[in-house]
Amino acid sequence: MNFGIFLGELNSPKPPQHDLTRAVRLSFKKKLRMQNHTEQLDALRAEIQALDAELLALLNRRAALSLRIGRIKKEAGLAVRLPEREQAQLERLCAQNRAFACLPDKDLTAIYKAVLDSSCGLQEALGREKDK
Repeated sequence: MNFGIFLGELNSPKPPQHDLTRAVRLSFKKKLRMQNHTEQLDALRAEIQALDAELLALLNRRAALSLRIGRIKKEAGLAVRLPEREQAQLERLCAQNRAFACLPDKDLTAIYKAVLDSSCGLQEALGREKDK
């Protein structure tokens, strides 16, 4: 029997159990990091949900104001869509947006075009009510 190999294994700085312990320790650290990431993601997602609720309330408040404007336009016989006013609104919003530097102007424009289309749709529906 070769005792040198046996003794060498005993004097080895990394016995086989050490590799397993290290692997378990690394796995545990990874799980902790994942839990930390999961907790961070959960917290950030909760914050986004709160902001979404605020945005929803603000969009509905805006829609209610748009309906009031639509009624005034209807009574005065004014056009619902004013392309130059819409363009001025988009330019103003993009200028304000640059102070934040997160949302690209093209995305902001797409979002607000949808908001403006919705507002005009609500106002146009008021005009159709008259026809019924």
